Amino acid sequence: MMFIWLFVFILLAIYINLLSKKNAFKNLFYSVKFSKEIAEIDEEFEITSIIENKKMFPITYLNISQEYPEEFKFGEGNNFKGIYKSKMSVLPFQRVKRSFKVSCLKRGRYILKNAELTCGDLLGFETMTQFYETFAEIVVIPKPYLIKKLTPYGSYTGDISVKRWIIEDPLVNIGIKEYTGREPLKQIHWPSTLRQQKIMVKEYDYTTDNNLLIALNIETCKPFWQRIDGEAIEKCISIARSLVDEFETLKIPYGLTSNAQNFLNSTLHNTGLGLSHRLKILEALGRIDYSIFCPFEDIIESKNSIKNTTIVVITPLILDEYVNPINNLIKFYQKVVLITLSHQNTEKITKQIETYFEGE
Repeated sequence: MMFIWLFVFILLAIYINLLSKKNAFKNLFYSVKFSKEIAEIDEEFEITSIIENKKMFPITYLNISQEYPEEFKFGEGNNFKGIYKSKMSVLPFQRVKRSFKVSCLKRGRYILKNAELTCGDLLGFETMTQFYETFAEIVVIPKPYLIKKLTPYGSYTGDISVKRWIIEDPLVNIGIKEYTGREPLKQIHWPSTLRQQKIMVKEYDYTTDNNLLIALNIETCKPFWQRIDGEAIEKCISIARSLVDEFETLKIPYGLTSNAQNFLNSTLHNTGLGLSHRLKILEALGRIDYSIFCPFEDIIESKNSIKNTTIVVITPLILDEYVNPINNLIKFYQKVVLITLSHQNTEKITKQIETYFEGE
């Protein structure tokens, strides 16, 4: 009799094991998400994975293999060489949530996908594997660029000055401040200087009618795919980010246009201010890759005149095809500023355009 019960028990165990094997992935759900949508380079954020077993059978063995970008840095300098593996067991109707901290070493758009789940049967005799489609996205925005590293070309002297780009002569006197050594002598306010026994100067601001448009180029040769200079492109993107931060601080409305393939949001061309406007532009800069949808000369030739607007052109270098379109911008804009990382063709740019380059 005992052998009969033992035989029945074995058959029942085999049957239950077959059911657990057959239904291993039934009502088993896996998802992954980031703790934020936008992050800075080296900023820490969390990745959370969630596994839900919505059935009456437990999963005695579960291995999750999730692909991660190689640019991700896990914890104290550790990385999983592109694959993160997590092992666990999951009870019936249990939800398991695991989080860990990550940072990213490089600007860009990152998507998590292609998770591989491996389940074991109830008795641990066999494993089954199934792929799960996941989607989680984070955009890592560029690092700011130290714009003091840019040098004026030609007769311009002194450090690069964003305020100077807006309008040559300030219009509104908003008060008095202490002399820093950068203000011209004509701004000294002598009555205040005598009263306070130190040099005081008039502080000016600019009218709200002034706007700035950044025209960012990521084309480094023709055709663009023949020689892509990623380092130069990244510098230009970082310069654009620094200018956005500067314009936001100065409360000068700004916009952005680019010939990047995935930069097709025309609303960013419109000048604006505020946290939302800034984040949209920084996110757009983070999403840029190295493909273009049109030559840069087509971008700047298509720009219509905008009253009281300064256009700031940022380009890795000045190709021959850019010279005339850039010089023609002075016909349509209040002021034109050119930032380039190379001396190539700078002598062909009209002196009416303030030109800056990297280096001595």
